[in-house]
Amino acid sequence: MDAGFWAFLKWFLLACYALGAVFLLVMGILMGTAAKRADEIKADALIVLGAAVHGDKVTWVLSNRLDTAADYLAAHPDTLCVVSGGQGGGESVTEASAMHRYLIERKGIDESRILIEDRAESTKENFLFSKTLIEERLGKDASIAFVTTDFHVFRARRVALKTGVDAEGIAAPDVWYIRINNFLRECVGIAVYALRGDI
Repeated sequence: MDAGFWAFLKWFLLACYALGAVFLLVMGILMGTAAKRADEIKADALIVLGAAVHGDKVTWVLSNRLDTAADYLAAHPDTLCVVSGGQGGGESVTEASAMHRYLIERKGIDESRILIEDRAESTKENFLFSKTLIEERLGKDASIAFVTTDFHVFRARRVALKTGVDAEGIAAPDVWYIRINNFLRECVGIAVYALRGDI
């Protein structure tokens, strides 16, 4: 192969690397600026988005979301909480039931403040099904916020808006040792959702 081909290949690869770097930078900015500080949000209802449970035990990722939600609920005693998540493979209970138990037993949240949404199998369904419960309890004008892991706030908010739920996101901390993996997966997730028109 001649020198021209190798020169083209070199510049093509450099362009790919540059585009990849720009893509990751843009994704990082979107994820990093999506969440509002909890003390900036006043909501009538707070949706906690589910994550995997091991058997009937919440994972570290999910406990971070629940701890963040509990802090918000303690600071806003009139806010209703919806724990949202169905039952997946390897789970002996629904995510919502494990979350419900954790908030009551570990965080001391009054059971009367917690609604269980245990059918959702996607972020879209988290919002759709939770919205129905909230409207039945508080009416259609209730303001809504949600808690999810920090990298997921941007995509979750866009999904919420697509389903007719105008909810601000509160970020829970990610687990440090899977942070890079989660970031890269979320970059792909945002791109796929955007191409499909889901956000």
